[in-house]
Amino acid sequence: MNITKLEANQPIIFDGMPMTVEKIDETNGLFHVVNSQGRMWIKERTEFMRMFADGEIKLMQQNNVVGEEESTRRTLPGTTEGESEMAYLRLGYIKSCLDEDGRWITNTKERNILQHEHMLASNHDDRLSDRQIRRLYEKWNANGRMLYALVPNNRKKGNRTSRMGSEQDQFIDDVVIPLYMVREQPTISGVHVIAMAMLEQKKYAHIKPFSRATLERRILNLSEYDKCVKREGWLAAQRKFPHGSMVVKPEYMMQLAELDHTPIDVEVVDEDGVVLGRVWLTLIIETVTRMILGYHLSFNAPNAHSVIYAVKHAALSKDEIIENDPDLKDYEWPCYGLFCELSIDNGKDLHANMVRAAIFSINSCGDYAGDI
Repeated sequence: MNITKLEANQPIIFDGMPMTVEKIDETNGLFHVVNSQGRMWIKERTEFMRMFADGEIKLMQQNNVVGEEESTRRTLPGTTEGESEMAYLRLGYIKSCLDEDGRWITNTKERNILQHEHMLASNHDDRLSDRQIRRLYEKWNANGRMLYALVPNNRKKGNRTSRMGSEQDQFIDDVVIPLYMVREQPTISGVHVIAMAMLEQKKYAHIKPFSRATLERRILNLSEYDKCVKREGWLAAQRKFPHGSMVVKPEYMMQLAELDHTPIDVEVVDEDGVVLGRVWLTLIIETVTRMILGYHLSFNAPNAHSVIYAVKHAALSKDEIIENDPDLKDYEWPCYGLFCELSIDNGKDLHANMVRAAIFSINSCGDYAGDI
């Protein structure tokens, strides 16, 4: 379509997103552009013409505006084939997390299973984390569930042109990177030596050699999640990246302690044979050594008092307990003290204001890691 025939209500692709030219102010030479959510941009005619000439703005016919299910074409108007393929891939992952009514499934475990089933069914190696899919869903839903909202907007990201040849790029991506993404975890230097030896073969003789630093930069840009999937499998990656980022392990003793409740599979009976009930155990374990720092036993269901007593027991010395119990006089329990962080789940008893106040008064937690 000719830019000189541009009229109001003209659909366009602006910066990779479907928009509409709502109004053209001929007097001041301004273009009023709005998106599907009603947000407006005002562009001067000279700037609008420049963006059109650079391909940042593309004019579209009315019937070319693509919605969620309006097109079966694999290449969206105004995008490259790779961008369209990524948009459809993202849409597939999003749909796998929706129920029959098109609503987002709130159960994380159910979503993870559905995402894994979709990855196997689509036979695609690109695995998106649950956190990525949630962000894409929010963006897609906020933009009227338009497929264009899922087109990657990375045309201006980094260097516009690669310093390497296309054959070198393809060789690194298709041949060299898989050599690195194996369970044995070879070194970058070792992979580079193998790659240089392969370039001496007749099959790859036309490809120019590249430096170790070049290969290292490419490997450092790889996702840690993708490395874990290739080397250890999808389930191991889900355990190491439960929130979309890697779980950071403590580096020294007493840096992190873990607290949780569990019912003991024992029923307590008094002297008259009356069953008093099952006992709940609140346990605190030091993460590095897996030693028990403290505990609390109670007939009551987990509550704020259980947490406070367990933390207090973990912080104090156990010498008095050993002295008062004849069965423990020949044993030692040196596990106690102030830990830096406390890892808990999202139970209400663990987030009570009483618990927070008690923890800080005991001064056993410099940082309260309640969201871990």
